[in-house]
Amino acid sequence: MIQDGLFDRLFPRAIRGLSAMHWTPVGVALRAAKLLVTKPGTRVLDVGAGAGKFCLVGAMSTFGEYFGVERRADLVHSAQSIALALGVKNVTFCHGLFGALNPENYDAFYFFNPFEETKLSLHAGVDWSRLAGRVHFDLEVQKAQQFLRGARPGTRVVTYNGMGGSLPWTYDLVHREDLDCPLELWVKDSQGRRYQPG
Repeated sequence: MIQDGLFDRLFPRAIRGLSAMHWTPVGVALRAAKLLVTKPGTRVLDVGAGAGKFCLVGAMSTFGEYFGVERRADLVHSAQSIALALGVKNVTFCHGLFGALNPENYDAFYFFNPFEETKLSLHAGVDWSRLAGRVHFDLEVQKAQQFLRGARPGTRVVTYNGMGGSLPWTYDLVHREDLDCPLELWVKDSQGRRYQPG
């Protein structure tokens, strides 16, 4: 398996320096991608894709179609450049907000605690200027919960270190493992049952 340090060399220096704190480790990305992609063509949306590390690793290791949505244009541009340089065809990155997307267009979602940055103070290398405090964090989590309520039954969600709040009650926790932080697989159940794995 490729090591994070080697993979991170693909990114510009300023972005590379943020990898340990903000981007999914390669080993976690491989595991999460395998939990999300159940058949060729599975459409996976990474909410808050950052520099695209999860999507790139997932697209190179599974037969899924990966989509990364990110609010910072410079990170989207970097992700697009790396995908082009690597010749990765089953990945798309877009600049924008996840709330503008239709959850029914995807089979699976990935969340690496994407809203935590809204609670952090100014951090070197990342533009936090439009993000402010706990109120914004809570609003983003509520938007994500509403977004997930609109997904189809059978939709799979993997969270790594959570998503900032609980998933809607119609999602069952079907798998959990500890990879430095909790990695959890949730599946939307049309019956709304909720259970924890034994």
